[in-house]
Amino acid sequence: DTNGSFKIYTVDFNNNSNISDSVTDTDNEDIANTEFNSDAIDYVYPYMHLNTLPIKLSVSELKRRRMPEDNNVSYLNSVPATLATTEDYGAAEIGTITHFFLQHIDIYKTDTLDDLNQQLDEMVKKSVLNISQKNAVDINSVYRFFESDLGRRLKSADRFEREYDFYMLVPPTELDENINTDMSDDIILQGIADCFFFENDGIVLIDYKTDRVSENNAEKRAINYKTQIEYYSAGLSAIFDLPVKERYIYFLNCKTAVKL
Repeated sequence: DTNGSFKIYTVDFNNNSNISDSVTDTDNEDIANTEFNSDAIDYVYPYMHLNTLPIKLSVSELKRRRMPEDNNVSYLNSVPATLATTEDYGAAEIGTITHFFLQHIDIYKTDTLDDLNQQLDEMVKKSVLNISQKNAVDINSVYRFFESDLGRRLKSADRFEREYDFYMLVPPTELDENINTDMSDDIILQGIADCFFFENDGIVLIDYKTDRVSENNAEKRAINYKTQIEYYSAGLSAIFDLPVKERYIYFLNCKTAVKL
């Protein structure tokens, strides 16, 4: 009421009396005399177009939205809690298992194929991987990486990180440059960097790919990942206050490092 107090009605469902018996004629008059604001009823929220914007987005998903025609590339930036057990692995599953192996191996025990095979066998013994998952790893391609100049630089670095999870804020225009951003907040962008290491003058970023691509076509395929690498670089540079001085897409299948 006008004095700031409230009227409370109680209903006894075991009683056959109607709740309307408790409502006075004055109450009915108050309801009848209430004026409804038609403008409020017809109000249309002016920022409805923003309801399609996500609060959080992964770098890979942002890349897919900006390049929807690129449906043939697998995005392998995270490892699920449990890996598949079927032997019928597709490209994405093989990539996930390979990334998992690269994340967990001891990089200082990669001088020989035997070193790598022993680590793979150990993961099976510990039930981290099963036999079919072990067989899905192209151990030769992993060995060739650590034998490459880039792999040797990684092993000689004083510090490195793998599967590094980070977050950064980006404006909605990163998702859609034509969107009206009035009253909109930034989007949380999540990235997971496969691997990077530190040298005296900055960070070297590596993104592993298991795409079936030839050495001749590696540079062309790497362009598909340029947007992804640019966001990773921006995020890592902001976090560590260091420049990302070199960025590589490393195609394990054809043992080729493409500098972007």
